[in-house]
Amino acid sequence: MVLINAEFKSVKDHFLLIVDAELANGWHRLKNNYGFFEQTNLDYRGDRKIHVRVAVDAWPAELGKFADSFPKDHASQGWAGHIWYRLAKGRLHLRTVMDLVESSSLPSSKKNGFHDGPIEIARDGEVRYWLHVLVVLDPPPGRRPGDSRNYDKQPWWRGGLPTLGKRR
Repeated sequence: MVLINAEFKSVKDHFLLIVDAELANGWHRLKNNYGFFEQTNLDYRGDRKIHVRVAVDAWPAELGKFADSFPKDHASQGWAGHIWYRLAKGRLHLRTVMDLVESSSLPSSKKNGFHDGPIEIARDGEVRYWLHVLVVLDPPPGRRPGDSRNYDKQPWWRGGLPTLGKRR
């Protein structure tokens, strides 16, 4: 059974990444509570790859016993960071514009992509369901991550910016 499906779609002048996740069917026991964790890879323009990871977990972990199955009757939608999401009937539908993926970068690896979360997508009594989305675009072959940008090469002072106040 496929729990996560990702595809590209061209709409007007935009190239969209669309991800569908079967939360209710993929809900299972994690280390400390219950949740959903799936990932997939897609080919993108030439030899590049996109890695998509979707995770939803119940919080707080102490109340995880009340979240042994994902509630199918919850529905929500909205913008959160780089993504638009819709939750209905135990299915999560995500969309993002590929321009956002290409223009963002992850701070630790310098690869193009983003991490959005935690985003509260549902609530059942005291139990909250939090969404985390990670989208990473591999650099073109023969290029290191970070070669495509130079914004991180600006001169920053070690102790912060110099002050304009009185000299001591």
